[in-house]
Amino acid sequence: MSDSEYGRIIPPKYSSKKRKDVIEYFNEKVNFLITEIRNINEDEGAVIKCAHFFRNEAYHNGVLKEPVILNITRTYFEAACHLFPRLWIKAYSYSSDADVKSFLSEFDIQEAGITTENLSKVCERILTGNKCSTEELCIRLSQYLVQRIDESLEHLNFLASNSMRKETVDVILRRMQFVEMLAKFDFPYTDEGFQQLIKTQNELWPTYKPQITTKRFERWKERALLLNKEKMPGAALKKFLNLEKEYLPIERKIEDSVFKFEEMIDAMIHDHEH
Repeated sequence: MSDSEYGRIIPPKYSSKKRKDVIEYFNEKVNFLITEIRNINEDEGAVIKCAHFFRNEAYHNGVLKEPVILNITRTYFEAACHLFPRLWIKAYSYSSDADVKSFLSEFDIQEAGITTENLSKVCERILTGNKCSTEELCIRLSQYLVQRIDESLEHLNFLASNSMRKETVDVILRRMQFVEMLAKFDFPYTDEGFQQLIKTQNELWPTYKPQITTKRFERWKERALLLNKEKMPGAALKKFLNLEKEYLPIERKIEDSVFKFEEMIDAMIHDHEH
């Protein structure tokens, strides 16, 4: 009986899409281990997925979260050390028994051979002095987010206090998001396009309601402070990542606005001096 005939009689346990997703996507691999193989738990899976995201962010985009990167790295490393003996496939190659014995002796292990128990001992020795407690991780994550949120609010107050109309922070936030919304209309770069832009702006501005206000910042800060109370590293990293994804777009808009404002001031000073 051919494989194709066998497949028609006994359908595969997993669909072709499921198999493709697990092969191609890292998070799907982790989810598969959690839900199907069941050899790692939800919190361990959250640590792996979140830390992998931060690793990609650092490696591919050069984004280093310096105040928390060491805590995240140590948490990821500890998870890997705990999981390695558990996920070991019970097979290995070596050149000689003497090499294995020499390797194990470096960790004060006298028992012969690579076993799950010996791997656990090796990992525990490697972890000595390199662990990050969940409490320390949560404190660092919380402090980092709170500091960034406070800095954004300071920048907004700076923009508001230096605006020609002395606008409030909420008006500044509203204007930022309104300008971004207008950009999606993609008006042509012509006199007619400019007139369309002005007409649309005048029509939409009076009733425009922004998604992000100072109240949203207050809620973000409350959630950031609550990270201190998390008891599991995976839960803390997941909440940190979700909150940062919500906050990051407006943080970048604010930083960009401050940068452009300061550039404008510098240009005005330069023109005045010359």
